[in-house]
Amino acid sequence: QPTASGALEITRLGDALFVVRGAGCNVVVARGPGGGATMVDGGLKERSAELLSLVRSELSVSRIDTLFNSCWHPDRTGANEALGAAGTRIMAHENTRLWLGRDVTRPWDNNRTIKRLPPEARPNATFYEPGTVEVSGREVGYGYLLQAHTDGDIYVRFPTENVLVTGAAVATT
Repeated sequence: QPTASGALEITRLGDALFVVRGAGCNVVVARGPGGGATMVDGGLKERSAELLSLVRSELSVSRIDTLFNSCWHPDRTGANEALGAAGTRIMAHENTRLWLGRDVTRPWDNNRTIKRLPPEARPNATFYEPGTVEVSGREVGYGYLLQAHTDGDIYVRFPTENVLVTGAAVATT
């Protein structure tokens, strides 16, 4: 289970690309030239205020223009409520939007029920096919990972830095 303990740590991947660890998952932040940013995953809900504060203060980001959910699990969607309420575009595969709109009971996890997200916290820009989008003055690629970790897993690609983000679908362990 992802944990929400310890300090958040920033690692620089490029001039304007960063990984924030410790929020429940690795959160990738791509800063644009105008103060906006793209974020891949939002960590756990209980760490979202701290995460967003860190991104604003330490990475000099004034707003998150687009949040990508790499899957529907709670360790990836914790910032959805705060960012959705702020009007952020939340992008995900259509299957992720569907899962986030219902309660999910997991029998293999002591019958734990993951509650549906409120409508404003669900993805508001979904896709089936790979594509590219301009976010905060940067080109960002995305696509479906064919039932890798969940049936809504996606990748997000930052071509300037040649970085591919795969959420929980690829691990080194």
